[in-house]
Amino acid sequence: MNNFNGFNINTLEEIGDKLADFEEISDNENRYTILGRGNFGYAEKMRSIINHKIYAIKKINKNSSEFNQKNFKRETEITMNLNHENLIKLYGYFEDKENIFKYKEIYKDKKEKENLDNITQDVEIYCLVLEYAERGSLENHYKDFREKYPQKHISQNFIIIIFKQLLNGLKYLEMKSIIHRDIKPDNILLDSKNN
Repeated sequence: MNNFNGFNINTLEEIGDKLADFEEISDNENRYTILGRGNFGYAEKMRSIINHKIYAIKKINKNSSEFNQKNFKRETEITMNLNHENLIKLYGYFEDKENIFKYKEIYKDKKEKENLDNITQDVEIYCLVLEYAERGSLENHYKDFREKYPQKHISQNFIIIIFKQLLNGLKYLEMKSIIHRDIKPDNILLDSKNN
């Protein structure tokens, strides 16, 4: 049984346990398909070259001043032990390095130039391998809907379905004595069937 910092990584052997096991998926507009960016990391849509499935790879800069190793370990341990249809699945994580040019390109419009200029070698990252939610966040879904149909409202049926699923996920977390603490439309992700 393989372990990585206390995690069983047998699951990752079937998916990929290093960045070289994943290929970038680009769209017509961008070189990379970035799903979201934060202060010390970003999520990217990538395909496993082992099983050919698509995953969300969340890449966290270990050397960022905002990164907290203790919180990271606690949150990943909790998330690895969750298994519910209304929660995004974390399959595992591994350590790797991100090419400095790619990292700078992705953050060129979000971080201060002098902070990026201070990075002189590849960025050490944790890569979390997560279930991919094809439709993205509820926030983006709502924005897209308002753009396409400015005079319409989202159906009550859709709202009820999403709300029930949200409550089911929160109920499961409560049974595990876990409080989410950051429920917002940007953190509610939808798959192709609006689950």
